Amino acid sequence: MLGRRPIAISLLLLSAMPFVRVGAIDGLDVLWHTAPKVDGVIGDGEYPAPTSVSNCRLYLSQNTSFLFIAVSIPDTTSSADDGVTIWIGSEPPSPERMPRMDDYAIIVSRGGAFTAPGLNKIKNATTTDSGGWRTEVAIGFSELDVTAGQQDKSLGFALFIRDGGQESVRWPANADKDSPKTWGMLSSSYSWGTVDLAAQSLTLGTQKPIMGENVTIYYAYTNRGSSPISGPQIGFYVDGALLALIEDARVIKTESYVVSAVWRATAGNHTIMAKLDPQNNIHETNEDNNEYSVNVYVKPASLKIRAQEGANVTVDGVVSMVGPSKEITQEVNLGVHTFVAQETLYYGDVRYVFNKWKWGSEESNDSTIAISITGDMSLEASYRTEYMVRLRFLDGKGNNITELSEVRFTAPNGSSKVLNGTYELWLQQGAITITNIIWSSVDVRPADTTYQIQGPRTLAIRCNVFDVTVQLSDSLSLPVSGANVTLVLPNTTRAWLLTDADGEAHFAQIPAGSLSGTVSNLGFITPIPEQDLTSDSTIRLSLVLSASTIVLIGSILTVMLLALLFFLRKKGPKRVKGKPDKLLRSLGPPT
Repeated sequence: MLGRRPIAISLLLLSAMPFVRVGAIDGLDVLWHTAPKVDGVIGDGEYPAPTSVSNCRLYLSQNTSFLFIAVSIPDTTSSADDGVTIWIGSEPPSPERMPRMDDYAIIVSRGGAFTAPGLNKIKNATTTDSGGWRTEVAIGFSELDVTAGQQDKSLGFALFIRDGGQESVRWPANADKDSPKTWGMLSSSYSWGTVDLAAQSLTLGTQKPIMGENVTIYYAYTNRGSSPISGPQIGFYVDGALLALIEDARVIKTESYVVSAVWRATAGNHTIMAKLDPQNNIHETNEDNNEYSVNVYVKPASLKIRAQEGANVTVDGVVSMVGPSKEITQEVNLGVHTFVAQETLYYGDVRYVFNKWKWGSEESNDSTIAISITGDMSLEASYRTEYMVRLRFLDGKGNNITELSEVRFTAPNGSSKVLNGTYELWLQQGAITITNIIWSSVDVRPADTTYQIQGPRTLAIRCNVFDVTVQLSDSLSLPVSGANVTLVLPNTTRAWLLTDADGEAHFAQIPAGSLSGTVSNLGFITPIPEQDLTSDSTIRLSLVLSASTIVLIGSILTVMLLALLFFLRKKGPKRVKGKPDKLLRSLGPPT
């Protein structure tokens, strides 16, 4: 792969710059690369990217057996004294570094002359033309005490370039060929070996992911090369689009390593891929084993909602009506969703009232809920059925009673209810028990107070309210009309009426209870005996005198008097003709 890697050694990290200084030491990274052809021609791609040294270019690489050094020098004036000297030692520079027997000088001239005292495993080639000249050197690892895969191994290195016999360029800038402590340092982020990052597997934390689920993608890989490598990058892709780019800070050896990324799954078919070193920063012996991909189908979460037929159910603002199956099925993302159930449905005298939501082991009495969907899920909005019940209150004759003060009863669900003025209400199936019917301050509820509700109905409740007729007659059994009848009702109030021509006073809708009163006629007061009113009743009273009796007696006395007078006239003494009887005269003229 193209480019240079930061080297993983103490005190030194090379970036994209040609070289960096750590303290007083300059350093260069020697990357692994396929072996170049040592022929004095530096072809494209033969080496990793070069380091600029003044206007020259310095190329470095290794193939686990040889260290390759190439220098390209632009120079249009050729001279037999043009040359390059490379100093290299098996120990890196340090403040205490002294010359050693294993410090070697490699001297190359533009004309091709080459010497390397003390080095046996070495190759060299030089080419020149009108634009400049180039030289390549290959040094065996064994000459430098380097082993493939050896970590923390560094070499001393200095470069001197002569133009016409005069030194024109050196690296490092302050390098002295006779003072190894001034040299630079060669290290290898590849540990002088090969790197072959290879994909092993790509797995998903969820084998059958659901839309909206956070799916962890696990990517396993290893290094089949001889040298450890640190900081490789791994790219995660979904359908070709980059999901995440992760840098593994570990030192990757030959073990298996796992990195992961999280993907929020979307519905449909997808290709998930992970790729090692997607930006081609690492030179590997095999560039074709870095990818691994899998295909996956993501299904939406199936959400089943059961509710009353005809009810509107809202999911995240979208309204759906429940059909005859009493079930709605929707596909949703995982996560928090808001559900709203219609509170009441009306069908004439039948209605359905929302009761509660239930899902799993949880439930809520609120018609609006927000819950987290973590997979396929079923919810139920239960409803209770209520019927319209109309209450009619009747007296003993079946006539309506109005102006009730209060009605109390126990509903089928056990709750206590109070009605005042409105006697239409919604009730569930079951029994209701009347506990109070207050009318005229008296509880007039009947003895049978329990009623069954099986559907819409009108309840006709016959209350303990009755009619009372007071019937008056005299000693001659004649009806007494015009008498004032006053009743004292169970609530202690009074009601009065005058008897009609039949001698009757009709009192309608009298509450049951203790009843008494009086009859006033011709200045005489006759008490009505106290009695317990439990049904329609007729109270009969006989009076000694009445207007009819007095008239009748008067008429009889008048008739008797006239009859007596007539009799006396017929049976009286004879009188002298022309002279009236003294008695008759005393009586005056006949009437």
